[in-house]
Amino acid sequence: MKKSLLLTFIITFIGIILPYKAYSVEISVGASTCESWIERNPKDDPNFTIGPAFLYGPVLSLKINERFDVTAVYLYGKFNDTTNGDKVKIRDSELSFGAGLNDYLKVIAGVKYMGFLNSDTKYIAYGPELGLSATLPIVYKINLLASVTGFYLGGKEDDGSTKKGYNEYGVNGTLSLSYYIVPASTTISIGRRFQYFKSDYYKDDSWMKNMFYGSTLTATYSFDI
Repeated sequence: MKKSLLLTFIITFIGIILPYKAYSVEISVGASTCESWIERNPKDDPNFTIGPAFLYGPVLSLKINERFDVTAVYLYGKFNDTTNGDKVKIRDSELSFGAGLNDYLKVIAGVKYMGFLNSDTKYIAYGPELGLSATLPIVYKINLLASVTGFYLGGKEDDGSTKKGYNEYGVNGTLSLSYYIVPASTTISIGRRFQYFKSDYYKDDSWMKNMFYGSTLTATYSFDI
């Protein structure tokens, strides 16, 4: 069902942009990193914090015309869980479509994926995401960028012997400053990221609240085709 939802979303998006007159597409490619901490609050268990760790990965953006763009982000990293000495691998990625409402405000809709893997258990969740982003010029080539999205994911926990399903829902927000270096056609942005979500399991009343936060640095190079 989730794969059908993703396919329907992509087909709908293509149907929206095809009627518009074709012209050059602006492509931005680069990399992003995030120094992250994770705070977890399991039901009936003590809270704990792990980190910091660096998530890093590629960024790709296509500006199709003055109104529509597509952005893909993939981040990967490893945390040392000091509570039990384990290592936790994390994957956090998004594929989003943006539609500009005016020169400053944009609607974002897309698909979010989160994966966690420790020594004996794998967690995978994905689903839709929806929100808004804003770009506010400050001076010359410096902009203030802000975004907030809500998401609802379906997930599965697998420890090799048993599998448990769960839902995750929460909010993801970023705030950053960007500077466009004209001679290099490169944008540098630094800022902060905050993500909060709750995991609710299907077959029992267990849950876990999660909070990610940290500093971000992104660099992208832009060109037209």
